[in-house]
Amino acid sequence: MRRILSTTIILAGCLGAAALARAECVDGTTVACSAKGCQGERTCDANGHMGGCVIDPETCPVAPGPDAVVVDNSPATAEVGISVDGRDSFGEVDDSGFVTAGTAPSTTFDVGDLALSPVNDEVLGFAQGRAPSVVSTPWTSGNDTFQLTLAPIVRVPITVWIVTAPGTFATQALQALSTVIQAGALFDRERVGLDWSQFDIRDATTNANQPSFQNTTDTATLESKIGHVNGRINVYWVPNVNGGSGNGLGEVAHGDSVAVGAAAAPGLLAHEVGHNLALDHVDGDPRFGGTNIMQSAGGTRQFMTEGQAYRAHLRSISAIRSVFVYALRAGMPIIDTCDINSTTRTCPKADKRLWADGNFPAN
Repeated sequence: MRRILSTTIILAGCLGAAALARAECVDGTTVACSAKGCQGERTCDANGHMGGCVIDPETCPVAPGPDAVVVDNSPATAEVGISVDGRDSFGEVDDSGFVTAGTAPSTTFDVGDLALSPVNDEVLGFAQGRAPSVVSTPWTSGNDTFQLTLAPIVRVPITVWIVTAPGTFATQALQALSTVIQAGALFDRERVGLDWSQFDIRDATTNANQPSFQNTTDTATLESKIGHVNGRINVYWVPNVNGGSGNGLGEVAHGDSVAVGAAAAPGLLAHEVGHNLALDHVDGDPRFGGTNIMQSAGGTRQFMTEGQAYRAHLRSISAIRSVFVYALRAGMPIIDTCDINSTTRTCPKADKRLWADGNFPAN
């Protein structure tokens, strides 16, 4: 009987933290943003980080008001963003965005003068190192202050099965580890609220069924012939997927398995795990571009919108929520109608951005 070797590496803290310690922008450059229903600008500081959204008080029709949102469990070293629903003197307020520097343990936002909306009243919160969170905000005609507590980042274990040719385990394992670290760093940078808690790598290069997977076309066969560990994301590192060494595939509904070609670009693993999180392709959708994580082809995947990140925690078929996989985020609502085309007030638009994504400004 052949023995599958296993090496387990416990990852302390956030994998890939060092990869995040770099400039995000060029000093002095500006990007458009919105806050309190008004257009403004964010300016890059000398440290290479974008500041909060600054609006012109002379042109903005919404004056500072008596209502506030206090965001608890705020990070002290990263910006915090909120998306607000309610009603003001101009009508419905739908996903009005606010971004500011985080202050621990709480960050306070002045959100203007809001009243109860017959449609929806809630605030969503986002930050690096935290999971997207929501609180109901039944605004009144008086002075309201609501508290939103950002949930801790969701950390899950991941198992990588090296299914390349015999004799390649050592080199392919290092490549796989690097890719997993980069995917975790990308998720953290884009405020998805997901990272790895444990990395388990298994040598399947000498598995008797390995020669059958020179070109992988499904994950079910890999699970049955190579192996599968419940309660984890299972990554199968194979020579080719659907005819190419740079391709991949991922399960969607209640999925916890992905297959990745051995020559895949770093963003591909994040893309395929995105399918495990019930996220759809964005191909041909003008609201996104080739740099979005869920673009099906390309080597420049690096952004995910806040609308996408929230969906990963909202749908029951996501690996984060599915009782068949992780059963996490039990306190969050489940809204399965929140797909890429959803326009309901209880689900932010899929392209909602509190921060700019490359050429796509905050909206």
